[in-house]
Amino acid sequence: MEEQDPQQFNVIGKGSINIWLAVIISVVVTAVLVGGGVYFWQKTIIDSNSESYKSLQNQITDLQTQLKSTQEELLSKIDENNNQLPESGDSTDNWLEYKHYGYSFLYPNHWTTAVNGGYILFFDGKDVKMELKCPILEIGYEAWNFQTSQRQIISENKSKTVKLWLGTPLNDLNPIALIFIGSGENDEFQKSCQLSGGGYDDLFVIFEKIYNSIK
Repeated sequence: MEEQDPQQFNVIGKGSINIWLAVIISVVVTAVLVGGGVYFWQKTIIDSNSESYKSLQNQITDLQTQLKSTQEELLSKIDENNNQLPESGDSTDNWLEYKHYGYSFLYPNHWTTAVNGGYILFFDGKDVKMELKCPILEIGYEAWNFQTSQRQIISENKSKTVKLWLGTPLNDLNPIALIFIGSGENDEFQKSCQLSGGGYDDLFVIFEKIYNSIK
């Protein structure tokens, strides 16, 4: 039986160890590469999701800002429109004052005034709501069908008669309202005036308020 060379066994043993070391190193390297790849893939997804979340959050913030701005704009327009609406109820707190010949009266704050010849016109938008004429026109109003009221005011330390006439003239379908200021027997005719209007729904209500505000 031949004797084996001990040096040969030593070479074989070393070769086997080297192979196993190579395998182990390969496995470790592969694990590190795979693990690192998974880590970076997951991190990329997390970062991507994080950027998407931030972008979505920014969009939500922008929408909330736009919504708030729109709400404020709508509320501002609503307030503006409310201020332009005709007054309702009995209040004349926000009405405007007109002065002439030492007396004054209130009129709705959404009306505007303009001079037309010797008349003062009161407009609601494009429609004439009332005319102020001085002195009083003498055209025989007494022949028409009116409900009348009158009272006394003090103007320039003098008593003056104020009359309110509401009704529908004969053979005329449109209601008419008239206010006569300084129409009494002892009043100075040249300083008398009349307010007249007609043809709209709240005519009588508005003229009654104007009549009661004269002073």
